[in-house]
Order: sequence, then structure tokens, then C-alpha cells
Amino acid sequence: MANIIKRRDRSDLILTAPIGGVKLGVEGENHYWRAYSAAWGLVPYTYEPAILAPTAFDKTLQEQGNAIPIVFDHNMSMPIARNGGNSADDYGLQYTAFPDLSGEDPESARIYRKIKTGQLFQNSIGFSPTKTTTDEKTGLPVYTEAYLDHHSVVTKGANPKANMIEVYSALDAEEYGATSYQNLPIVEKAWDAGAAKKRVAAWAGGDDMDWSKYGKAFLWFDSADKEKIGSYKLPYADIIDGGLKAISRGIFAAAAAIQGARGGVDIPEADIARIRAHLARYYKRMDKEVPWSSSDIVTFRLDELQDYVIILTEAERALQGAEPGSREITPSGTHSGEPQRREPRKHSRELARLLQETLTLLGGSK
Repeated sequence: MANIIKRRDRSDLILTAPIGGVKLGVEGENHYWRAYSAAWGLVPYTYEPAILAPTAFDKTLQEQGNAIPIVFDHNMSMPIARNGGNSADDYGLQYTAFPDLSGEDPESARIYRKIKTGQLFQNSIGFSPTKTTTDEKTGLPVYTEAYLDHHSVVTKGANPKANMIEVYSALDAEEYGATSYQNLPIVEKAWDAGAAKKRVAAWAGGDDMDWSKYGKAFLWFDSADKEKIGSYKLPYADIIDGGLKAISRGIFAAAAAIQGARGGVDIPEADIARIRAHLARYYKRMDKEVPWSSSDIVTFRLDELQDYVIILTEAERALQGAEPGSREITPSGTHSGEPQRREPRKHSRELARLLQETLTLLGGSK
């Protein structure tokens, strides 16, 4: 659990603080998430608030075990993962889910990507109370026993304490050597790759190397041999004033290398698009043009496209705002008497700006 609480008798009602943020974990399967689908105590945002006792689902867990479905938005016709186990602790009801990423179940893969990227993080349950008492202090019903029908990932849950605990994916480690964008401060200075790598190695632990920390200074690594200095390529960062900083000329050198300068760099072609997207964000922050055209970047992992989807969604809203019949707010704060058409030029300019920003993020011109 993210927070440690004193163990109490399971017959008591337990009210605890919300758990902490999502953390990475390791398990026997390559992809999974673990979550609390319910937290004991008051469930605040239901039509009829009630208190969920820690004993509520003991019987169902004993009888049903891993046969309890995991669905999306309480839709029983949309199972999204295999149940890998259920448990009840002092905080709440916990489950582990293994999504189907074989390609046979696109909905399972889609939901899992949204969980990985933090778009979906709340959970809920479907249940039917079978034994109820009344809390003496509040007068609220207390569900001491209930039939657990399903766990559900939801966009908005009745109990904000029912959140993700762990999300793990071996996809990055096994299929992609390109590192994630670090958003490091950018420093303008001369670039000495050899000296920078030595300083980064010392910063990351030296003989007792933290390889994930060391990898933050590079754009690519050999995921099959991560504990080897030579497995890390395309360095672009250095240690300055005790912290890791991106070096402008290191960024330029890495961009030149993937374009073939000095013999290029021997990395899988599948990783080039992600590295270019990574570099393009630094180029944008430096107000510079990337040394390739946007047409060169045509392949992305789906979870890398979230920034672009958000921008294009805003563009769609701008178009909708230009439709006739929308009301304008007058300076006095009241609606004008007649529906007015919003100024089309204003929204055309806004749409152009949003689309141009998308092109820039994709690595194209400004």
C-alpha cells in the first residue's frame, strides 16, 4: 500500500487517507495494473451515501476468486482484462488485471494505454448488499456483507480513494530502446560527449550504477543489455551544478547523428521516429527548426500521440465555436437578445495556430 496504517480488527469500520500516486512495479507477466476498486468506510458520492465494511466481500472472494470480471464503466458486455487476483486489506478491495495485448482485443489494449498515460485512474465496483446495519453516529447504512459482481475502471468513480496502485509494462523495456522525454533544462555550451558520459556515470552511481538514472542522459539504449556502458547511445546531457542538463550542442549532435552525420548511428529504424519526436520538443523550446521535415515522422506508438490528440481536439472545438447560432456574452455579462454568429476570422486564426503547433510537435516547420 502507498500509505501505512495501523492494523485493526476487521469488524471495525476503517476510514483512511487517500493512497499515494501510481508507481511502477514488476510482476511475472509483461503487462498489468493493480488497483483498489473500493475503499472501506464512507462512499461519499453516491445517490444514497453508505459505509462499506471491511468484511463486505469476504464471502464473494472465497466463492468466486478470480472469476470476478473486470470491465470498463460498469459495462458487463465489455470485459477489458483477465482477473489476476483479488484481496482485501485494511485499506480496501484490491485486484490485479492482465490486459490482452495480443491484437485480438483492441478495447483491452485501448483501455490499458489510457491507464498507462494517466487518462484513466479511478475504479469502482458493482455489488448488491446482502446484510446491512446502521451506523450509530451517522445513521448511515453499513454494508457488512455484499455480493461483488465486478470490478470496473471508470472515468469518474463514486469513491475517489479507489485508485490505481501500480501500472507495469514491459513494452518500453523489450520493444523500445528510445528513452522517454525528460524535459531537462537546456544549457548553451560546448559539447564533449566523452567527458559528459564520464560525469553522468559518476552522478548515476559509478561502480554502483543506477542504470535508469544513467539512461536519462541518452536518447537510446540496448534494452537487451541495459547494464553496460556501451549499450547507451546518442548522449545529449551533462552534469552542471550537480544536476542533469540538456546541452544544446549535444542535442544538435544527436540530431545530426540520426540524420547520418559521421556515419550515423546503429539503432533500429523503428526507434528513429520516437527519437525525432523527443528531439523536436527540445528544438521547439530553443526556437529552432528541426533538421528534417514533418513528412519524415510517420510512425509513432499510440501513447506518444496524446499531446497531438489534445491539440487537434481543441482545433475541433474552435471549428464548432464558429458555427452559427452560438450565443455571445455581452460586456455586461448577460446574453445578447439574439443568437449571434461568432467572428469566423478569429476562429480560423485559432485553428491555424493549433494545427501549426501540432506540425511543430511532430517535428515540422513552425
